[in-house]
Amino acid sequence: MATILIDPIKTKSKNGSDVEIYGIDPADPDCIHGRVNGKKYRWNKSGICRDATDDLNINPKDDDVRETIETIEKIGG
Repeated sequence: MATILIDPIKTKSKNGSDVEIYGIDPADPDCIHGRVNGKKYRWNKSGICRDATDDLNINPKDDDVRETIETIEKIGG
C-alpha cells in the first residue's frame, strides 16, 4: 500500500529532536512515516525508528502519536 498522507503531526524523539509525522501505511510494519531534520524515517507502532539509533524513537503514548496508531489499527494495520 502507498503512504496515506495526513495532516502533519509534531512530536519529539527520545533525544528531543523535532519529528513531523506526515503519513501512514497500514500494510507496512513500519507504518508511521515522518521526518527528522528534513530526513525521512519510518516508525513501527511501538515507536521504534527503522534504521536509526534509539535516540530517534518516538513515544507511542504521546496523545497525537497514540491517535495516529489507533487510526492505523482501525484501517487494518
